[in-house]
Amino acid sequence: MRFDKTTKLPMREITPRRISSVKRKFKREQERLPLFAEIIAEEQPSPEQHLIEFEQRYSLAEQERRNSTAKSWRRARKIIKAMPDAVKADFYARHHKSSAPKTAWYVLAMLHTFYRPYYDLHG
Repeated sequence: MRFDKTTKLPMREITPRRISSVKRKFKREQERLPLFAEIIAEEQPSPEQHLIEFEQRYSLAEQERRNSTAKSWRRARKIIKAMPDAVKADFYARHHKSSAPKTAWYVLAMLHTFYRPYYDLHG
């Protein structure tokens, strides 16, 4: 089966440019509510801490996305495995001929569209 490989991005470096961007963001938040500017400033973490937390949240979201993709591929393979050989050969021919992106969601959509009985039974 053909698929598009996803790459895992490394954690971005904390640079002076990113720190100054966070400082500007914090300043805008404080200026948005001038009466509460001091309270808002007290609750804001340091720019470095904010960037570290952002990277951690991004990393967690990326891992969840990768887990979801893997789960979808497992579901698609389960459906394909349950197909008779002739239907499976037709699916592979259609899949390899298709110009659609080779992602798990497109494969599941193809299974749902063209091979609905197997999708409903094993999906």
